Amino acid sequence: MRTTGHQSPLALWHTSVLDAPDDSSVTNWDFYGVDYDGPLPEVTTDNNVIIPESHIVLTQHEIQILQDRVDPLQDDGNSGINHFLNTVSVLQGFGLH
Repeated sequence: MRTTGHQSPLALWHTSVLDAPDDSSVTNWDFYGVDYDGPLPEVTTDNNVIIPESHIVLTQHEIQILQDRVDPLQDDGNSGINHFLNTVSVLQGFGLH
């Protein structure tokens, strides 16, 4: 190790990391990891969601209250779980369980 200034392998590694040029400005992060010449992934098209029929009937007034209290187009910050819980709460307030 005398040709390396008596540095340990770990010290050499640290020196090379600190002295390495910063390539992050050259990397296009929008396309990082994309291999245009690689194989295409298998596409699954049979992932249909089946929604069961609901037997809950709301009046126009109840629908208006629900729309005023829950806006599903707004981000609730919890992947829609808070919207679901608020909807259940409103429906329970109507006497629906």
